[in-house]
Amino acid sequence: MSWLVKPREHLEPLVIVALGLGLRKQEQLKLRRDQLDFSAMSLLQVEPREKRNREIPMDVLDERGSSILWTLCENKNADEFVFVNTNTKKPYSDVKRAFGAACELARTQKPRMA
Repeated sequence: MSWLVKPREHLEPLVIVALGLGLRKQEQLKLRRDQLDFSAMSLLQVEPREKRNREIPMDVLDERGSSILWTLCENKNADEFVFVNTNTKKPYSDVKRAFGAACELARTQKPRMA
């Protein structure tokens, strides 16, 4: 993903985990450490609209996605957000502009021939 480089490199873990787990944007941005169970390899997602929870298996993640989640969570308390802006130390509220710029860059880049 050559389009996820500076200044959009913070999006790469978000994109990899989102694609691997099929999370909606706000589900992912509001994801807390206590929702992840690494021993059971599952993620408990609270569904306020449906008034029930859903369990998402994490074993569908490839090694890269699992490693990203493990690294992001290893030193966090249960109530801390998983995806945090490293500059502000606060959770992301939205990534619309950065993601839009990354998508535009990806559209303009020519595919490389192997």
